[in-house]
Amino acid sequence: MSQGPITANDLPRIRREMCGHADNEDFSDSLRSICRQIVTAIDSVQGDTRAAYADVEKSFDAFVAAWPMELKRIERAKELLDRIPHLKDDQSIRQVLGELAPLLTTKWKLNLVVMLKRVGIEADKYDLVNLPAASDRLH
Repeated sequence: MSQGPITANDLPRIRREMCGHADNEDFSDSLRSICRQIVTAIDSVQGDTRAAYADVEKSFDAFVAAWPMELKRIERAKELLDRIPHLKDDQSIRQVLGELAPLLTTKWKLNLVVMLKRVGIEADKYDLVNLPAASDRLH
């Protein structure tokens, strides 16, 4: 997906948006890292030549490639979260949590513990906080 060449006029807007994404704990660590790379590349731009923008464009291309996966991860996590209040037995709870946990960031794992308790599921039994944070894989 080509956005066209990035120009000096684009840099403040892109930097502002990427700083916002990099600080957003709802996004995966990998997407946030890409956003930080873009900010670093923007901060390193010297001059107004095509070569000066090469690192920004390369990092931005990585963001454009990662963004659809991030949206799929978030959508799948929402679908699974919506199922939780309707789960009745331990096996189905474990199955959904097993699929859900790798999709969640650390912030959302902590929110999940609260949500489980609200619907009467014993969250401590599933040790969600110690599972790895959001990965780039979709199950």
